[in-house]
Amino acid sequence: DADADADADADTEMRADDNKDSQSITSQPENLQTSVPDPHPHHHVTPDDSVDIVSTRTRQPFNFIDNISISLALRLTCEINRRLAIGIDAYQHQSMEHDASHCIFYTHPLKRSPLSSYIDHLFQAFDKKQRHFENVNAVDQAAISSMNLHIRAIALIYLERACSEKTVRQIGIELVQEEQLQGYESNGHGGCGDTAAASPDVTCPHLNPTNVHKLFLAALILASRTYFNELPVPTGIPMMNMRDQITADYARMIQASGDNSVRDLAAVDLANLLEWMAASLGAEGFVVHMEETNSFIDNWRHIFG
Repeated sequence: DADADADADADTEMRADDNKDSQSITSQPENLQTSVPDPHPHHHVTPDDSVDIVSTRTRQPFNFIDNISISLALRLTCEINRRLAIGIDAYQHQSMEHDASHCIFYTHPLKRSPLSSYIDHLFQAFDKKQRHFENVNAVDQAAISSMNLHIRAIALIYLERACSEKTVRQIGIELVQEEQLQGYESNGHGGCGDTAAASPDVTCPHLNPTNVHKLFLAALILASRTYFNELPVPTGIPMMNMRDQITADYARMIQASGDNSVRDLAAVDLANLLEWMAASLGAEGFVVHMEETNSFIDNWRHIFG
């Protein structure tokens, strides 16, 4: 009966939101039901409710933002957006795959790894970035785990910010220069819509199965570059130039992960993804206050911890 009530609530909410923006992951407590189980009092996730999520592995103090919980949140968000697309325009949903194939974040169906294993491969590759921490003691290992926790939280905040139509963005500034736009076209990417590539109001597309792999990858790399102070020095042009040696190093790192979704991703294509998402972060840009990160972590721990 509880499952039936939850399904009924979800259906009611979808009907109420038919004319609203597609949903995405959020760090705000009142909106968490768009990406994870409803945290409101009548929908608390109890140990019995979540046994299939958390009891199949050993939980460590800092690993609750892991590949399983993230993949669950992303898959649920993609499914909500899919249902909203069906409710608004069935034809639009049917043509989603064809239209999305022109998006810079598109991943071919044959290259879409299961999200849980894909994210796990990315995390393993990123862990190798801290090679100088090898053979550390338990205290240092806890510090590394805490660092990874914050990078993952920042990545999810960036993902929400880049995909949300509620993000405040600058108007009247051409974020994509003509030569960069030609670069997208020559690499066969195109834009994520009819006008997004040339618009001053650049946004990333809403999460769906066709784009979730590369959207999460871009957010994770931008979060890592922010944390390690690896962002490019501002050049005075609106679009941040990500075509540097650091991006090339990240490209080699994720190619070495061996995951089918990213092993053929060239450095120039990765730079295009990072530049697009960076331009989608709006007026706040890369700024994430510590209290925002801690609030997000607390919310995630409440649901999955």
